[in-house]
Amino acid sequence: GRWRGGVTVEEAGAAIERGGKFTESLAFYEAVARDLGFTESEKVFSRHRWIVSKHRQLDHERSLGDQGRKTVDLQRDLQEGMSRMGVKRLSDLPKYPVLEPINTPPVSASGTPAMALAFTAPVEPESGTTSSSALQNKDAAISLQRKKLPDRFQTRIGDISITVSRSVGRCNISHETTMQTAFVNLREKSAGGEKSPTDASAGEWFYEDWSLRITLNGGILTLTFESSGVCLSIEDPVVDSTASP
Repeated sequence: GRWRGGVTVEEAGAAIERGGKFTESLAFYEAVARDLGFTESEKVFSRHRWIVSKHRQLDHERSLGDQGRKTVDLQRDLQEGMSRMGVKRLSDLPKYPVLEPINTPPVSASGTPAMALAFTAPVEPESGTTSSSALQNKDAAISLQRKKLPDRFQTRIGDISITVSRSVGRCNISHETTMQTAFVNLREKSAGGEKSPTDASAGEWFYEDWSLRITLNGGILTLTFESSGVCLSIEDPVVDSTASP
């Protein structure tokens, strides 16, 4: 059917390929190539990526020791695909899709771009203004800016749902397919829940089955979805509950 969603064909293909599922990437690229709803450039991109995915499938069968008819058929399909697209060497195609850099600032749960929440340095004080007054103005400005940060942030990447509460100081994680849950206590820098991290150190937790790495460092909470190449950074993930408003 026609492509729907907030990601491009290139981004979707990159996510599938990096997930290591060559059968799914082949099916995806074949669907794009034959669907009239896609542009010619998207079809060309998909046919090129189909070649790379087909080569991965061939390598997989060879690693299993299969030198029979299936391997011969895969080799023939690969050579025919390369010939149709004028690809002489597999090395002419990148290992994974090359994506354009994301320049759009992330949007918070309140709909305000995160960059708009950054503190802007005040104008230099005029002569006669004391340094203590300038510092007070700066502190007040920072306080006002931080009040705009929403308490709760929610997002979903693939099958993983993330909820962060600044006031509670907690990051909740749930997997849509398996329904397993986990959490990270950001105040105590500890992890718990049904799903335990595969590897944990001071301020860092890695969940191998989910390809998710969580890092808390210098007041920045970073969530890296390694299989899809997505990285989220959340400023001030913990709010001092004892601080006066």
